Amino acid sequence: MRVPDLANGYMVNTYDGYNRFQTFVECALETETASGIETAYLSSRCRPESLSPDSIFNGLMYTFGIVHTTRGTWQLHSGSSQASRNPFGAVVPEIKPTEQRSIVHCPVVEVAEVGFDEALAWLQTDTPDKHNRLYMEVAWQAGEVRHRLFTPCRYTNFPNPTLDHALLWRDKPRYPRHEHRYIQPISGWVVFHDGAAFHPAYVAVHLTAQGAQRVEFCLRAPTSFFSLRRGRLARWLAATPLGRYFAVSEFHKVVPLDATCRLYRHDL
Repeated sequence: MRVPDLANGYMVNTYDGYNRFQTFVECALETETASGIETAYLSSRCRPESLSPDSIFNGLMYTFGIVHTTRGTWQLHSGSSQASRNPFGAVVPEIKPTEQRSIVHCPVVEVAEVGFDEALAWLQTDTPDKHNRLYMEVAWQAGEVRHRLFTPCRYTNFPNPTLDHALLWRDKPRYPRHEHRYIQPISGWVVFHDGAAFHPAYVAVHLTAQGAQRVEFCLRAPTSFFSLRRGRLARWLAATPLGRYFAVSEFHKVVPLDATCRLYRHDL
């Protein structure tokens, strides 16, 4: 199985500027169309800072990252300070093109695909040589366009092998039903493309021995502060100009997909 080398890859950003900054490659999104294949690389999430021996963190309250492709480079800005304060104005875009050039070093390498049974046994075993270099490829089709996302499993849910999971619903009768043998990896942030633009997102997959049972992306998008509260009054306030004024930016827009998932490891 050949994949982008996220384990060793890196990005050097603002390459032509006075100051460069280097980050990890958090994920690689491959998009295949009739005209060819393009790969988008996402940098680590960064915070604004000052280059100073006196004061580093400044008053700018947002996070940002870099998306680089052969067509150009974009900045992903996110954070509640980026939300528009005009309740009737246009939504402030979270992604903006930039003239600052990035250089990506992320060659394609051979890795070992890991089947469900092997991955679950490995996760449930505690050994001194165990590591966290588990990755996933999520693939889906959108019309004539095929996407493949490569990303580390930032955290991975799996059943505790010391407990009898048949007793789970006795102790928690309202807990969602699922198979006793599962793996549910989640990663974020990653980059998602909806056909028109890139979006910062999380991705989650519910895996069983039969394959991916559920794949969801959770996109960052503006919402009202009142939408974060429960109750009829909060829902009403969220729909008013006051609710639109008190805007925040959160990961809340869920996009389910009919997708497949393969796990793999970088055995360094």
